[in-house]
Amino acid sequence: MITWRSKLGASLKAFRKKKKWTQEEVYLRTGIPRQTVSEIENGKFDGAIIILEKYMLLANRDLQVIEKASEYPQLDQLNSLFGEDDE
Repeated sequence: MITWRSKLGASLKAFRKKKKWTQEEVYLRTGIPRQTVSEIENGKFDGAIIILEKYMLLANRDLQVIEKASEYPQLDQLNSLFGEDDE
């Protein structure tokens, strides 16, 4: 499954490659350790959002919050799903 972390990491990595920068160069520009840069780019980083924000600012990226549809029925929908039959 492709997660938002994977998508963000791939986008940041593509930015870095386009600039022909190494992960060390990202470190020098952001202060984010090279190992953490690698974790971010590989979708494995689960640390503080402030660290992601530093890399995202460098790469001119932004996060967007999108409300997901619920996979479970809402309370007002339960009656139509489990209501009594009119027979």
